Amino acid sequence: MTTSVTAAVSARAVSSIPGNEDLAGVVSVFEPIRYVNGDEWRNQSPTVLQESLESGQVLFFPEMSFELNESEQVFVGGDYAHPQSKNISYLRQTGRVRGVPDELAARENELQSMTEMLSRFSQFAQQLLCQICDSYKGKA
Repeated sequence: MTTSVTAAVSARAVSSIPGNEDLAGVVSVFEPIRYVNGDEWRNQSPTVLQESLESGQVLFFPEMSFELNESEQVFVGGDYAHPQSKNISYLRQTGRVRGVPDELAARENELQSMTEMLSRFSQFAQQLLCQICDSYKGKA
């Protein structure tokens, strides 16, 4: 939300510069996050959310959740990323996890649990994308 506020302030700032008064109605504010509440996404034209997504917005579904089982809770907020990696990634095509430290890779049970969680999330995200973006079915 901070980015939105910053963008709104910037848009107002441009139109408040002497000589730019006529830009007040022209300068648009880009909202980087689109909040999708409840079943709103089910009740909209299939292209509305797709257009938002493809224009660069992040779709945020605050009421939708991805459930973690008890053994997966440990991965939330832990030090599981390799210090030289900016994130942990899951490659759906190969089922491999990247960006974890060598010591986690050596602990096969933990790595397997993380891989299963990321695989489930990948399937969850793919199904959601195909539900909100009709034209992505069979491509995502």
